[in-house]
Amino acid sequence: MATDIGLADGQNASAAYFNDRLPFVAGANKTKAKLIWAHIRYTGSAWEVVSTTDSAGLVSGNLAWSTDHVNITLKGYTAIVPAFATPVYNAAVALIPQITPSSTTQCQVHFVDYAGVRVTTQATTMNCTILLLGI
Repeated sequence: MATDIGLADGQNASAAYFNDRLPFVAGANKTKAKLIWAHIRYTGSAWEVVSTTDSAGLVSGNLAWSTDHVNITLKGYTAIVPAFATPVYNAAVALIPQITPSSTTQCQVHFVDYAGVRVTTQATTMNCTILLLGI
């Protein structure tokens, strides 16, 4: 069971909450703030957005492996998004995700081991939650 995140105004964090308030945070005349969060992982045969993820803005078809990272195709952003990634520890050897927003239509996630070495072969320990926030 997920734990709600309580906010200072007594509300719980949700997409509706952030979409209602982010235009004021983002700056004057900014509308249609967009918040996407997704749990992505490599299944052993394909990249997927885990079906329980609460975001229709990102689907498995938006994920593609390229040499040493996952490309994530984005839609609807007008500025390069701040992006965050956290590992999901589901195996004895978890990898640490690092995310880089490269344009308004793409960000990239690569994984490093605990020694800081970039992993270049897809593995089922590539499993993370991402958060993309922008306008």
